[in-house]
Amino acid sequence: MKFIIKKGVLKKCEVQEGETEAIIPDGVTVIGDHAFDGAADIANFLSDIKNVAKMVAMKEKAKSEDGENIDNMLENIKNSCGGCTGLKSITIPASVRKIGNSAFCECSKLESIVIPDGVTTIDDHAFESCSSLNSLTIPDSVKKMGGCVFRGCYNLETVKLPKNIKSIGYGTFDYCPNLKSVEIPGSVLSIGESAFESCASLTTIVVPDGVTTIGLNAFLDCENLTNISIPNSATIIENAFDGTKWLQEYPDDFVVINGILVRYKGEEKDIVIPDTATVIGCEAFVECNSLKSVTIPSSVKRIEDISFLGCKNLESVTILDSVTSIGKMAFSSCTNLKSITIPDSVTKIEKEVFDECQDLVINASKNSCALKYAKQHKIPFKII
Repeated sequence: MKFIIKKGVLKKCEVQEGETEAIIPDGVTVIGDHAFDGAADIANFLSDIKNVAKMVAMKEKAKSEDGENIDNMLENIKNSCGGCTGLKSITIPASVRKIGNSAFCECSKLESIVIPDGVTTIDDHAFESCSSLNSLTIPDSVKKMGGCVFRGCYNLETVKLPKNIKSIGYGTFDYCPNLKSVEIPGSVLSIGESAFESCASLTTIVVPDGVTTIGLNAFLDCENLTNISIPNSATIIENAFDGTKWLQEYPDDFVVINGILVRYKGEEKDIVIPDTATVIGCEAFVECNSLKSVTIPSSVKRIEDISFLGCKNLESVTILDSVTSIGKMAFSSCTNLKSITIPDSVTKIEKEVFDECQDLVINASKNSCALKYAKQHKIPFKII
């Protein structure tokens, strides 16, 4: 086994056939990007990924012999991207402070790894697709974790998160179907998009007090998730719970959490949103094709991005006075939307709100934000 180290950075580990254990030398402070996943070899083999496309194009015109050579070259590229698939254990010395991007990505036989106290940063994809990894303890010295750190760790069952991290990033545990439990530390302020997507073995999640944001699809397709505790501190909750038992068993068609209408589960044609809602959340009504008319009550202050995206049969929307903003693409692809009444209280309308609404007429008062928007975007209007 050969380690390529420059100024304390482990640039590359070259693993020989049959080697299953790696002991990183003491003195290394950073485990560099792609150090164990083999992807760094691409730079030596191919300086520009565009050349792949050129080679494919060449193959179409080449004779069979040349085409075969190109196939071999493409196969080499594919192989160079693979992880150190033979490694079963890795020892990281106490000198390490950072684990880089994709450092151990696709080390598919890696069963155990101890992250020493002193590591402060774990970058994106660091342990992605380490499909044999069963459990892991991350020391409290870690203050920053990137996205997709454990995505595709198929056999990961338990993980102890450090108590000082501020966020659980995008796709951190995406597709960890055997993850049975995880304790989210009280330091966390946000849970990112797809953070726990497809964690089919999770049954209970306690979101600690202090979390303000739960991102889109954060718990998507966690099919056995039945118990969710969400604190009052959460003020931004996107469509995070589709495909969970918790959502299926929610006792009302309107899923309202802390005033945020997170999801509509019903199939009524004509609805009045309940006045318990103060925000219509991202994707709350996405592709609800049963809808024909919606009345938004005066309790609602904001309509978030893509909240009614793709409601193909929605024909009319009445917004009562109090809404102040309408988010990006909120009614985009509502192809049958013919009429929307927008009150003077609306002072901000984002881009592409009514894309593909070809037959729409905006009803608004003179000098209102809505009327100016209609004129600017050449949407037919009626002054009320």
